[in-house]
Amino acid sequence: MKKPLEELIGKTEDDFWRTHYPYNSWASDLERQDWYSDAVADVVRTSNKVLNSWLSQLVENRTLRNFGMHYFDSTMTAEGFMPQTFNPIPWGWYGVPGKPSEVLQKVDIPDLSESLDEMKFLIEINEKATGAVATQQGAPVERNITLGEVQLALGEAKERIKGMSKFYTQAWKERGLMFLKLIEAAPEKLDAVKIYKKGRSTSDIYSREISPKDWMTKAGYQTKVWSQDEKRAQDTESLQKMNAIKVFMPNNPKVDEIYIRKLLEFGDLTPEEINEIMEYERQAREQMLNQPQPMLEGQPGQPGQPVQQGQPLPAPQGQTQPPVNV
Repeated sequence: MKKPLEELIGKTEDDFWRTHYPYNSWASDLERQDWYSDAVADVVRTSNKVLNSWLSQLVENRTLRNFGMHYFDSTMTAEGFMPQTFNPIPWGWYGVPGKPSEVLQKVDIPDLSESLDEMKFLIEINEKATGAVATQQGAPVERNITLGEVQLALGEAKERIKGMSKFYTQAWKERGLMFLKLIEAAPEKLDAVKIYKKGRSTSDIYSREISPKDWMTKAGYQTKVWSQDEKRAQDTESLQKMNAIKVFMPNNPKVDEIYIRKLLEFGDLTPEEINEIMEYERQAREQMLNQPQPMLEGQPGQPGQPVQQGQPLPAPQGQTQPPVNV
């Protein structure tokens, strides 16, 4: 249309579409002069094509060798020879002139099993390039290695994956930012979304329509990206720290509340379920605090209350109280 993006998409507070294109890309091997630089899949794409081709050749080679095809001397049955391409079929016979090995000769199909070594070599190259070693894939190794060597190999593989994933994470962050800017530039083009929610103290279902004007603010939003594995690892580490805090402060009600909420979030409960459980815990704690505490036997009475029978009166200061038989 040969129009500015800001005119086509819409205007934002920071004039985002004046300096940005509506697409983003990511790569693990950035190059200044090449826009289509190699990504993670491109590192192993060529070698995988070779492996697929070689595997197909091995399968075809084994099939042809199993056919048991033969040549025979066609001069014994007909004169002349018309060269032609023959179709491999089981126990096929193909006539050629001139006594091939005295009337008949087996079709020679060489064995290609030696290519297995080359295929293994390509697989090792892919593992080194991507960090997906055999140990990380769960495959057993041929030689005996120590636990330290296994941990070292896995650690190096994780570092390679981290080096590639940072570009991937940044690309998703930019994608989320563009999504927000598209909504900010043209919120009126989005239809309202109708959601349904169950009531807290009833089984009735309530509905509500939500449009961008209901949640958009002038301050805007930020984009945060993380993987499920990273999120679960962070939650596990946070729970371990909370366990240490709870041991140090076992009777702190605020620590208990935070600890229970984190446990419920770690259990993948919905926010509504978490709020219901926390509300129940709060009410149960209040009822426990409001219950009258039973007075223990031998505990001094409150001012103005009679002393229990059999309990000695307090002795004046400086005197000792003789024993009392009850």
